[in-house]
Amino acid sequence: MITNYFKLYGIIILTLATIVIIVFFGLKFQPGYFKIVSSILIISIFLYLTWRFISKYAFIYADIMFNQKSNEFNVDIDKPRLFIYSILWPFMIIAVAAVILHRPQDANWIESLTISAIHVLFALASFGCFFTWTSNFSEKFLPEISKIFQARRKEFDSSLSKLELESIFDGLVDHGFLDIIDHSTFLHQRQIFIKIFQTGKFLDSPEFQLKMDNIQTHYFSEQLKKRGINLTLEGYLTIFSHYRANEKPQPTPGSIRASASKAKKGPKRKNDLDSIFQF
Repeated sequence: MITNYFKLYGIIILTLATIVIIVFFGLKFQPGYFKIVSSILIISIFLYLTWRFISKYAFIYADIMFNQKSNEFNVDIDKPRLFIYSILWPFMIIAVAAVILHRPQDANWIESLTISAIHVLFALASFGCFFTWTSNFSEKFLPEISKIFQARRKEFDSSLSKLELESIFDGLVDHGFLDIIDHSTFLHQRQIFIKIFQTGKFLDSPEFQLKMDNIQTHYFSEQLKKRGINLTLEGYLTIFSHYRANEKPQPTPGSIRASASKAKKGPKRKNDLDSIFQF
């Protein structure tokens, strides 16, 4: 995948360099013919990309405006294409207008750079719009972009600082709710604990095994919520597993809520649990 991107960037850079060279020599030796040829080429590309867009979305737009359901609108592909067109199409209009209104003069560095910039702008914008109609856009580009956004998206929110998260982790260890073998393991586990709550991303499997019963677990999770961690019990159980003797099954959100609702008094070692959150 990376190699393919390097090839693509190489082709784009080579194409843009070729455009600059053609513009420079066209303005220098045949400015009149260059304007005619470049205008025809740019306008033709612009009209083609505009026609592709209108022929695709004119009837879809009409269906939406008249409250009709359109089966031709693919949200996963068409919305990103519309987004890219909304940004790049105005740049194409600007470039087309600049080329049409340009009056050839004696070639100089300023004019050559200006016209080159206009042609490069149009080339980039038209390439971006044209790319949205290719199979690579829907099959390769969009999945990669989706992965990037998913990696950045938080699965839960936490407003606690690093020092506060360290204090919670240290409290779990100090009060025996979390067993740590040695100091190096302690530092490593604490780093993972902080990372989970700062990034808001779950791991594939629970990282920490707590020595808590269902009522203690419910109380601890509620205290986390009160401190600004928007974490459901389902999410909580993707971070923490619980020690159970005799290979008893792990608690579920339902079993935890049921135990908490039946409890006639607070959790065991409530003072220890409260002290974990004394920052």
